[in-house]
Amino acid sequence: MKQLRRLVAPRTLPVMLLLLCCSAPLLAAVPAQPAGDKGETLRVRKEAPHYALEVREPTARTGMKQQAELRLVGRGGYKVNVEYPTRIKLKAPAGIMLETDAVGKADALELTKEVARFPLRYLPARPGSAELQAEVRFSVCNDKQCDLAMETLTWIVKVD
Repeated sequence: MKQLRRLVAPRTLPVMLLLLCCSAPLLAAVPAQPAGDKGETLRVRKEAPHYALEVREPTARTGMKQQAELRLVGRGGYKVNVEYPTRIKLKAPAGIMLETDAVGKADALELTKEVARFPLRYLPARPGSAELQAEVRFSVCNDKQCDLAMETLTWIVKVD
């Protein structure tokens, strides 16, 4: 107790208690950060000579809607084929409810020759770890040819 008195002067204790009591409702009202904001984590990245795919997401919270983001970029002179009907099929275990199990070109957050960004939305029902999987069908092109590709990305979601 003497150590606590040394650390906290008696006149600052009421102020500290007021801050603790009043800030709790404010913290509870803060929504989860969508992918793209600070706080997101790279969950998986797959690179090939002509493209790179990655999934980023914020830390998942039980009972709160989450949005991971799948990004596709062309490499080595290749660009994203914006004409191709890009498709993503999602798989999740029990305890993770997907908003939809298929995401397509029309759902893109951004679709340019430089980058394609797609939302992967889900609702975790319980804390722990769960494995999510995305099967991605897409195309990248250079001036001479287009390559069709299919990749499967698997990552672990950690739910607090």
